[in-house]
Amino acid sequence: MTNLQRRKLKPIIRYASVQFKGANRQYTFKTFLTLAPGDKVVVRTANGLTTAEVYGTHIPEPTNDMKYNWIIGKIDLKAYDRDFKLTLREYGINENDK
Repeated sequence: MTNLQRRKLKPIIRYASVQFKGANRQYTFKTFLTLAPGDKVVVRTANGLTTAEVYGTHIPEPTNDMKYNWIIGKIDLKAYDRDFKLTLREYGINENDK
């Protein structure tokens, strides 16, 4: 695919309902990512970056006039666990050491 073809493609903006740990309600954020319920994500809030869990996604834009913040990225816990274990093994560190 050429750069010209890439520029002509319009990305699909999706909307995801997320819930913060300890919160009783869900908040809507926008994203280009394909997400599923249960995914962990990083979002930008008025208080800075924080993590949340995805509860649902939808492609159509919500009907109200709210401005939505962006989801920064999806947290890949499987990749983290794999990389962490490889690093421990590489440096000869026992995971249970203090």
